Amino acid sequence: MQTTISLAQVSTHAGQLDLNLHKTEKYIQQAKCEGASIVLFPEMWLTGFSIDSLKAHASLHRQALETLCHLAKNHHIAVCGSFPKVHEGGAISNSSLFINALGHVVSCYDKIHLFSPSWDESLMKAGDALVTLELPWGLCGFAICYDLRFPELFRSYALMGAKAMILTAAFPLAKLDPWITLIKARAIENQLYMICVNRVGYECYKAGPVLLGGNSMMVSPRGEILCLGSSDEEELLTHTIDLTLVNTVRNELQVFKDRKPHVYKLDEAMEHV
Repeated sequence: MQTTISLAQVSTHAGQLDLNLHKTEKYIQQAKCEGASIVLFPEMWLTGFSIDSLKAHASLHRQALETLCHLAKNHHIAVCGSFPKVHEGGAISNSSLFINALGHVVSCYDKIHLFSPSWDESLMKAGDALVTLELPWGLCGFAICYDLRFPELFRSYALMGAKAMILTAAFPLAKLDPWITLIKARAIENQLYMICVNRVGYECYKAGPVLLGGNSMMVSPRGEILCLGSSDEEELLTHTIDLTLVNTVRNELQVFKDRKPHVYKLDEAMEHV
């Protein structure tokens, strides 16, 4: 089963929700013109990470989500990206929302691994569950940025039957080598597609401004980079993937069958970390 996906590698204008939404609509239109069935946006692309701003404009974020649903329905294309979700009591999570082509939110993954206390994200509400979504081209899992450094998460998705992972990120340019290496590793070791979109430009955290690294990419189950963005330019990357390749690769090298979970004893090993 083939599907065409667009990665919208964009920068974020801090505190300018309307401007970010206007840019989003442009990329949704372009992705539709290029034949994509899904367009993916990066981590917190509409708002940035300012907790004070997120809380002050919580109602606007709900309106923004309504706008995204309208755009998805109007252009008949699925839209996915990391978004601030407001919970009862006012807590905010960093959530990857998947809006289908009918304009309905059909999946929501709350980021499990929040970054260090020196970043605003440490004040957010962490997720505690993996989320999968059955799409016409196969089962898909979700992860956000820092999650990339936790191989257990991706292996768990693979064991659940996921054939592709959608990863939205605001990954620093200074960590470009880990970004590329870890994405390829997750694809190879789990024999699935890694579909990863990263922001460009600056994010202003409490600890100071950080230059984000772009290099959005799609990687095959064999670890081949199928498309790759620049380090600093806003752009749309569109590529068609074939999910039948996942079964082919998994039949060629049956790593899941050859696993020895009883030997690894991960829980016991953690006692020594």
